[in-house]
Amino acid sequence: MLKTTNSRQEIIKAAGLLAAQGMLPATSGNLSMREAGSVEFSITLSGKSKANLTEADFIELNIAEANSQVLKLASAETALHQQLYQFSNKINCVFHTHSINSVLMSKLYPQEIRLENYELLKAFAGNTTHQCLEIIPVFANSQKIESLAKTVAAYMTNNPHIRAYVIAGHGLYIWGETQAETLRHIEALETLFEIELRYSSITKGNTDDSCKNIF
Repeated sequence: MLKTTNSRQEIIKAAGLLAAQGMLPATSGNLSMREAGSVEFSITLSGKSKANLTEADFIELNIAEANSQVLKLASAETALHQQLYQFSNKINCVFHTHSINSVLMSKLYPQEIRLENYELLKAFAGNTTHQCLEIIPVFANSQKIESLAKTVAAYMTNNPHIRAYVIAGHGLYIWGETQAETLRHIEALETLFEIELRYSSITKGNTDDSCKNIF
């Protein structure tokens, strides 16, 4: 049986941290957790401000729940959480944020985001060296969530080691074995996104300046 109080308190704490950083604006995003190996998970209810969650702002679901009316109580995107829990019994925490950096990165890199040779990549579980490559796929936004979940599932079947993905113009999905690990992954990834965005801005500025000098 899911220890809902513990899971919900961990989500509430994480939601407060993420909301304070502007990653869950308005009532956007959804966060879920389960006890290791459980087929039940706790997820935030739709339309709730993530900055002010209480234990009443959650619903408990089965990872195989298919009743559309029940799923809508949680979020239109609940199927994306279910897909991840069904994919691996090592995924016990799924956070979906609407961070500015993830949306901007999806504009710059509409297919995939490649992060390589950064020391901070060692923040991801299992990485022991900066000499590695993390690929964050970018999926087209869609209101047909069941179809999107199948697209994600097909991609992960062929690429089982991805840490996260971005929905274009929408936001980030990221996961881990624990709340702490998932938050660490978010912090690392958002920092790397920020580095990439600043570097892109700098190099673009240098290109623009060189063109001005020519003409």
